[in-house]
Amino acid sequence: MTVSKSSQSGELESNVSRATWYGLGLLLLINVINYADRSIIGILLEPIKIDLQLSDTQIGLISGLAFALFYAFAGLAIAYLCDLYSRRTIIVVSIIGWSVMTALTGAANNFVQLFIVRMGIGVGEAGAIPASNSLIADWFPAAKRPLAMAIFGASVFVGVMVGAIMGGYIAEHYGWRWAFVAAATPGIPLAILTWYTLKEPRRGQADGIEAVPVGSLKSTV
Repeated sequence: MTVSKSSQSGELESNVSRATWYGLGLLLLINVINYADRSIIGILLEPIKIDLQLSDTQIGLISGLAFALFYAFAGLAIAYLCDLYSRRTIIVVSIIGWSVMTALTGAANNFVQLFIVRMGIGVGEAGAIPASNSLIADWFPAAKRPLAMAIFGASVFVGVMVGAIMGGYIAEHYGWRWAFVAAATPGIPLAILTWYTLKEPRRGQADGIEAVPVGSLKSTV
């Protein structure tokens, strides 16, 4: 593996294309939807509990264990896959997966169904963060990477805010089930937009790495 000369490194530090900033903006939007979909249940727990006659223990399992446990384990596995395969593909599959599961949450009629769909949301959303971080690392040179990561990180709080506001409003006027359907709706258009417009960078390009790493032959999958 070879690294470019120091004279080229300074050029890499200063050149961040519009396409790269667009990619960061798209990842930010994806993560806003990600956190809106995962956090919306927090504002809807009371109507869900009443409608489905769930206990406090069941509510705790649905809002905590069902998501967090599978999110953690799936995240480790998907992070490994991000080193081998196209990060864009992983993000697109993740968006579709968590969007479908979020919509199905609105169709759940008992504790078991809710637990399964929350588990599915956890697995689906586990793919977005590692793939996005990997893309940002390859898009932005070291000097601009902290700024890019900070911008991306801000999407967490925006997403939680959007989920709370949207979930509360729709649940009040149309019921908690439609709140989940509304939260899932942007997923498919966003997945299509990501597939056709998100640029998959060469691994290590922001650091001037010229050689092709092991496993990158799979990166177009």
